Amino acid sequence: MSAVLRLQQPFRRFAAGLREIEVDPGSLRQALQSAFEIHWGLERQIVDRDFGVRSFVRLFVDGQDSEELGGLDAPVAGGASIT
Repeated sequence: MSAVLRLQQPFRRFAAGLREIEVDPGSLRQALQSAFEIHWGLERQIVDRDFGVRSFVRLFVDGQDSEELGGLDAPVAGGASIT
């Protein structure tokens, strides 16, 4: 079962206008990488060259701040929602 990355309005133009993208579960890093493989324009908007989350981006996994869950190593289960 996949997880879902829900995109806020400013990011949708980098993902063909989609509100949601199905992503691979595992870690937050793996989920984002699976989104970036298809919608490569999102990558520069969300992470920097070193794959660190940009300072103006906050990511949440099932409503919990990803920084409190381990940052990019935060677990993302199948059926999870990333915002």
